[in-house]
Amino acid sequence: MAATEQVNVRVPSATRGLILHLAARLRDDQSFAGRLKRWLAEQADPSIGPLLSDRVEHLERHVKALLAARDAAGVPGSTPAAVDSPSNIIPPTVPGWTTGTGRGRRLTSAGKAEIERRIQAGEPDAEIARSMGVQPYTVANHRKKLGEQPG
Repeated sequence: MAATEQVNVRVPSATRGLILHLAARLRDDQSFAGRLKRWLAEQADPSIGPLLSDRVEHLERHVKALLAARDAAGVPGSTPAAVDSPSNIIPPTVPGWTTGTGRGRRLTSAGKAEIERRIQAGEPDAEIARSMGVQPYTVANHRKKLGEQPG
């Protein structure tokens, strides 16, 4: 443990716990001071980009490791495509697939053809619905009309 020194500072009472936590962390972790200095420098000068890119790369490696561990464990109901792709989180806006708004929204012939194509490709209903921005029961109804088993 490095030599310590007592320092008295005046801080708002609401931040007392934070300051005590920082002090404990500075005492217990020798590398924390360097990381804190770099973070403060980045806050003072937002043009310092390497620190942010280093953190992003670290997070991307961590996410890949978690996904690989999940896949290796065989977690049921999880598919890499459903997690990895941002297009599955935010439905694309494809004006050719639907017409109208709200309860009056209907699939166009292009939208029906796209659902049929994806059903025949073997995609699950939930994935089709999420990526096309429609309700899962819409896909299930089209699957039923095609005589396919629920997906």
